[in-house]
Amino acid sequence: MKLLLENWREYLKEQEGNKLWIVAGPPGVGKTHTVEKPAKALNIPGLIVQDMDHIPAVESATESYMSALASLPSAAQYAGSPGVQKATAAASPKANAGINDFINQHAGQDVLLIGIAWLGPELPFDFPEHAQKMYLFKDPETIIKQKMARDRPGQEVSQEDIQSAIADLEKENRLYEERGWKRMSSDDIVNLVRSNYAEDTE
Repeated sequence: MKLLLENWREYLKEQEGNKLWIVAGPPGVGKTHTVEKPAKALNIPGLIVQDMDHIPAVESATESYMSALASLPSAAQYAGSPGVQKATAAASPKANAGINDFINQHAGQDVLLIGIAWLGPELPFDFPEHAQKMYLFKDPETIIKQKMARDRPGQEVSQEDIQSAIADLEKENRLYEERGWKRMSSDDIVNLVRSNYAEDTE
């Protein structure tokens, strides 16, 4: 009877197809420490947990992007400037192709992809239709203050700069929502993944 149930469960899993979860979010929101590491710690056989920014093709595209930004005058390194748009347009197709290749290489397997999803000026990249897309949410003011403290240690940051960065982050969050991405906390994401394997681990 037990073997019959296991075979039936396996059959149902095959009919459903593989799971593809995508978790995006800005720097400092906690993707690595509160989603990637806890998901890996679940030790679920067959589940691939991958930081999309560490896919080699994406790393290469990101290096090109950052190099292009560094070559711009500091006054031209703001979001939406012609130079930033050009760098993004050059790097995005390479990064998108790298992510697509990774997904195709793992067709038939369950994959949890986690990353910054900086690709393109109108975030985020289009993933396959069956992907469950989530963006990791944390209070924007908390994220920005932590990020500025990390990136500019000991430097005074004006309230104007903080409010401007918060407004940009809130705009990014709205873009995710408008494109059908679901806002979730890190605990909710990890619990969602865990729940899909609850029967297998009992």
